[in-house]
Amino acid sequence: MLSALLALAAPAPAHALVPPDETGGAVTEPTAVAPTVTKLALGQAISTAGVKPVVLTAKRPTGRFQTVGVTWKGRDLTPDLEISVRTRHEGTWSGWEHLDGDAGDDVVATRDVRGGTDPAWVGPSDGVQAKIVVRSGKLPDDLKLELVDPGSSGYDQVAAGIQGAAAGTPTVVTRTQWGADESRVNCSPEYGSTIRAAVMHHTAGKNGYSASQVPAIIRGDYAYHLSRGWCDIGYNALVDRFGRIWEGRAGGLDRAVIGAHAGGFNTGTFGVAVIGNYDTARPSAAAVNAVARIFAWKLGRYHRDPKGSTRLTSAGGGTARYPAGRTVTLPVIMGHRNTGFTACPGRYLYPYLPSIRSRVTALMQAALINPTVPKTNVRQGDPLTVTARALRRQSWRLDVEAPCNGGRVARVTGSVAAGEEITATWDGRVAGGATARPGRYTLTLTSSSHQGQATPVVKNVLITPAPQPAPPAATPSGGAGGYVPLTPARIYDSRTGNGLGPGGHARIPVLGQAGVPAAGVTAVVLDLTASCSTEATALTVYPTGRTSARPVAGVAAGVTRSTLVTTRVGADGSVSVGNARGVTELTADVVGYYTESGTPLTAVEGTRILREPVTGTRTVTLPATLGGIPAGQIGAVLVDVSVIQPGGAGTLTAGPGELPTLVFRKGESVDDLAVVPVVNGQLTLSNPGAAVEAVLDVRGVVAATATGRFTPVKPTLLTDATLQQGRPKKLTVPEPATAVLLTLTADRPGSDTALDVYPWGGLPTGTAALRVGQGDTRSNQVLVPVGEAGAVTLLNSVGATGVRVDVIGYVR
Repeated sequence: MLSALLALAAPAPAHALVPPDETGGAVTEPTAVAPTVTKLALGQAISTAGVKPVVLTAKRPTGRFQTVGVTWKGRDLTPDLEISVRTRHEGTWSGWEHLDGDAGDDVVATRDVRGGTDPAWVGPSDGVQAKIVVRSGKLPDDLKLELVDPGSSGYDQVAAGIQGAAAGTPTVVTRTQWGADESRVNCSPEYGSTIRAAVMHHTAGKNGYSASQVPAIIRGDYAYHLSRGWCDIGYNALVDRFGRIWEGRAGGLDRAVIGAHAGGFNTGTFGVAVIGNYDTARPSAAAVNAVARIFAWKLGRYHRDPKGSTRLTSAGGGTARYPAGRTVTLPVIMGHRNTGFTACPGRYLYPYLPSIRSRVTALMQAALINPTVPKTNVRQGDPLTVTARALRRQSWRLDVEAPCNGGRVARVTGSVAAGEEITATWDGRVAGGATARPGRYTLTLTSSSHQGQATPVVKNVLITPAPQPAPPAATPSGGAGGYVPLTPARIYDSRTGNGLGPGGHARIPVLGQAGVPAAGVTAVVLDLTASCSTEATALTVYPTGRTSARPVAGVAAGVTRSTLVTTRVGADGSVSVGNARGVTELTADVVGYYTESGTPLTAVEGTRILREPVTGTRTVTLPATLGGIPAGQIGAVLVDVSVIQPGGAGTLTAGPGELPTLVFRKGESVDDLAVVPVVNGQLTLSNPGAAVEAVLDVRGVVAATATGRFTPVKPTLLTDATLQQGRPKKLTVPEPATAVLLTLTADRPGSDTALDVYPWGGLPTGTAALRVGQGDTRSNQVLVPVGEAGAVTLLNSVGATGVRVDVIGYVR
């Protein structure tokens, strides 16, 4: 047999396979079973005899069925009726069986939901008679008698051999094992934020079922609930008289799935139904113990006191005991009648609630009750406190980890007596007493006693730096200049100080740094690398003293991403890099600058010089000429460096030095513009890891015989639109120039794609100026010659994508 173990003593997954039953016979794999529902209209059976309107059908033969219920039009309608049925089995008619009005409602379902009774399992039957007496009011419209044949499966006999709950580790029989036909589910599961209480129910119908009949009983309830328009079976879990626990509504037993078991109070509660009618019989000890075990596991995960109370707000509707909006105090472990006008869970099962609470308390071991946690966003240096009440005497430990900044950074320990409050405070400092840096931190409170471990309390906290004042406005550098390449050098690293906070910026001095002159610089070229971003963000770059909302890089949470930027310099000799959201680590490497005495440059149409696997250090030879300039005269090239679907994470470095040009992840095609020195018509490309397919597309050349000089400008928007596959878009350049430097941004394309830019009037180059994955947002810079009519062409290769294009400089 296949089943799933729930480990109550520790936070284990809700489902894990156990070995099949070894009975010597063949074991059938579980299969989905499709129940059938027969609906009989009751409107034509109204009798006018007596004082009150009565529905009394004739005894009528039917096809086979096992579950019966009555439904009517109107989900919130609660008619005052006495509804009874009797059924025929092997030629013998049963006595009349009362059907309770169902006090559940599926708040997740939104269309064509019907009111109705609880479904009653009556066993294999082939005839039915219904009787309805109106105690007050009138009959609802569209009354139907619904008969469910739950179908059968060879695995139902296998399920009979699944054992009941053992101490500490109750078996949970999965939906697959009881034959749920998932194609019938009407809507996806929805989730609450937590579980505050557990509600005990009974189902209805006969109590003398066999172990092998339980899957059919559950399938019958499932089909009846779906027939009423509900999304799924109403209960989160079910328990049979043999002490076995069965998975109910889909979505994960370990999650706060919103069920349809307690009208008005489905959100934040966990509903478990004991199969049978406990208005007419006492529950078995095995069933009561199984209820205690599943409640202990669930409430332990959500840190609730089984003997305590909680505040819940009614959503109203149906047979809810309280009107919508009323907040009431209810037991954490309760019966259905506490929330609705119903006898459920029956007069013989309801009195077991006190003993169930005591049993749950014993099973929960070293539980942490009703914890409180810090706010999600806190200022750097603020102390952070986690509290919880100890269910029994236990030792506790608070661990603080920084997933992106070196693992565990602090630990606080202590012990408390039973019923005392744990107050675990981290002072916001790391080992050695330094204030913890900004970023994402995980606080985990654990505890243990001689009886076991508690489910931990876990809270993720974003520590942000203090707000930064904006620098005073100032006039940035400007003017035309030629390019001077440098050996890449790191001039900024936030990891030695503080990361960039939400809406924050880094001021990076550049003049007089790493070979950049202290004066006469018109623009600088930097390679920026963002890492450890706590959420998706965008970087902006601008001369200090000015601001810019133009993104130069989109960075996904937790991803390391590099981008080449060209920018003017502020009056104080620095540039600023802004961060939109979360906390982000940043490094900046200077790779060159523009100055009046620098080497001219010429833009070329995208020219591919390499596409092949690369590992180790490769020497790449340029074509004999580029842009009409002999390779031997070229001092540097502007080249788009790409990797295509790498098999693992790594880095790629174009040119001298050890600072990477490109940081990539497994399976992600990415690119970045680079300015790479050329010696004797050759450049180097290095990959320290396993071979990856690398692509080099030249966009410009720096040479003494070139004719162009670069003038940086304040970023100017050319277009912000959706670009369809294969439809060239004309972009008119605002000022006369031989070439233009652009920032391309692709926003959430519907599929992986690449953008190409080339002179208007020319042909596509077959190269990529920007590669972007489905749903991602990425930016890259590109130098492109200006074509006919003073324009360039933008082309998207696959699907549709949002595109933004900004001019950041001209070559004249």
